[in-house]
Amino acid sequence: MGAAVFGMTAIIVGAIGAHAVEMTEPDARIFQMAVIYQLIHSAVMAVVGIRLVREHSFILKLSGMFFGLGILLFCGTLIVSTMTSREFPTTAAPFGGICLIFGWLMFGVSAFAKPKA
Repeated sequence: MGAAVFGMTAIIVGAIGAHAVEMTEPDARIFQMAVIYQLIHSAVMAVVGIRLVREHSFILKLSGMFFGLGILLFCGTLIVSTMTSREFPTTAAPFGGICLIFGWLMFGVSAFAKPKA
């Protein structure tokens, strides 16, 4: 469910940013990168969810939680800050980036972990 919501909001926000909000060129690049990152990580969250149906792995759950938190903190912060002309603090973005990295790490580790029956 989270993957679907994040994917949907990336499309909506991307369309709004492309057609309804004026941004400087540097902000537009940051905005585009954040939306792309959100779409990529939404798709990976969907894969994590599909795997969780069959594997019931705590490591996969951690991966999904890190991806979700990373999307909120990294992508969300950058999207809001660029759409509001930097009136929104971006101090959470590095923590979101770290969460995305840990999401990928846990996703990779899950490939080697023994699934519970």
